[in-house]
Amino acid sequence: MNDEQRLRDRFEAIDTPSSRIGVDEVVRAGRRSVRRRRTVQAAASVALTVGVLLAVPAILNRPAGQTDTDRAGNTPVASASPGASASPGGSASPEVTAPALPTGPCEMTTLPVPSGIKQVTAVAVDPTGTYVVGHGVKGQDFLPVMWTNGRPHAMPLDGEQGAPVRGKSVEPSAVNASGVVVALAMDARENYVVRYENGAYTRLRPPPGNWHHYPTPSINSDGDVVINVEPQGNSGGKDSIALIWKAGTTTAQKLPLPEGANVSGILDDGTVVGTIYKDGMAVAGYAWDQQGRGRRLDVPGGYKVAAAYAGRDDWATGGVWNDGEPRAALWDLRTGKVTVFHKAAPGEAVNPAGLFVAGGAVMRPDGPTVELATPDGQRGSAMDVSDTGVVVGLATDSRADYDHLGPRLWRC
Repeated sequence: MNDEQRLRDRFEAIDTPSSRIGVDEVVRAGRRSVRRRRTVQAAASVALTVGVLLAVPAILNRPAGQTDTDRAGNTPVASASPGASASPGGSASPEVTAPALPTGPCEMTTLPVPSGIKQVTAVAVDPTGTYVVGHGVKGQDFLPVMWTNGRPHAMPLDGEQGAPVRGKSVEPSAVNASGVVVALAMDARENYVVRYENGAYTRLRPPPGNWHHYPTPSINSDGDVVINVEPQGNSGGKDSIALIWKAGTTTAQKLPLPEGANVSGILDDGTVVGTIYKDGMAVAGYAWDQQGRGRRLDVPGGYKVAAAYAGRDDWATGGVWNDGEPRAALWDLRTGKVTVFHKAAPGEAVNPAGLFVAGGAVMRPDGPTVELATPDGQRGSAMDVSDTGVVVGLATDSRADYDHLGPRLWRC
C-alpha cells in the first residue's frame, strides 16, 4: 500500500465540515508518518463518525431534556444549550480515580524505542496509564510498539509468532486497562481489525463481503471493539455500516444505527459516540445505545454542525463548525451542556475529569491549555490522555522544521 492510497483511506475516515473527508493521521515533521488523531479541515464540510450503544447505557437514561431518536434518526432530540493495573487478557480492571485537573506544567518522560524502529509515535494510553501503544514506520508500513510501565517491546509482524494473517503493517489505535490492544492490519489486498492479547493476534471478522475498515478501531474496558466498514471500492462512507465485536468474540454484529451513522468510540457502559452524515456531510454528533436510541449533541448558536470523535464516562469531545475552521467542543453527557473552545481543531480524546486533547494540545474543561513541558527547542504534541492524567504523544524539533524526535509521556 503506497502513501497516496494510505492517505486517501485516512481522508475518507475523518470528519470535516463539508464532506466526509477525515484524516486519522497527519504528516508530522516533514515525514510521512501517519498519525492516529483525527483532524478536521477548515472548510464548509464536516465528516464525522457516528456511534451507537450496545446496551442501554446509563447516559441515555439521565435527565438532560433529551428525547430518544428512532433508528432513522429523524426525530430531533432536544439539545441541551476512572486503579490498579491488570495483566493483559484479564477481565475488567479495577476502577481508576481521576486526578484533580492539572494546574502546572506536565512533566515529560522520553519513552525508549525498540532497536531498529524509527519514527516512533505513542498514539494511545490505557485508562490506568500502565499500557501505551504506538508505531514506527518502515517504508509505507506501520511497525507496532507497546510499552508496559515504560518498558517497550516491538509487537510481531507477518511471519513472526503470533502475527496477523498476511499483515505486514499493523497500526495500533487503542488499548484498555487489561492490556488488550486493537489495531488495523493492512496488506496489499485489504485492511482488517486485529485484537492483540497475551502476545498474539486474533483477526476480527466482518460480515460476509468485501469491506474496507475505517478509520481505526476503538475498545472499551470490557473489550468490546467498534469500527465502521464500507464496501470495497466505495469512498466517503457510501453504504457504510457500524460494527461491534463483543469482548472475546471474532464475529461482528451490525449496530442498528441510523442511516449515515459512523462510530468513533465506545464507552464502558456500552454507549457509542459519533456522527450522522447525509449526502457526505455531517448532520450532528450523537450518543446511541445498542438498540439505536440516541441523543443528539447540542450545536450552540453561531455554529451549524457538530461531530463527536471520542468519549469517556460523562464526556464526549469533538468539534463544531460554521463556514470556516473548526472549534474544539466538549459535551457533558449528564446535563447536555456543550462548551466551545478557542482551539481551531476538534477534540480527539478525553478523560473522566474532562481533560481533553485537541490538535496536539491538552485542554482543561474550564478553558486553559495545559503546558506540556519540553526541553528548549522541542515541542510536545499530545495524542491521548489516561484517566490518571498520563498524556502520550511525540516531541518535535522546533528549530529544524519540526523533525520527529520520538515518543513522549507526560504526567499531568
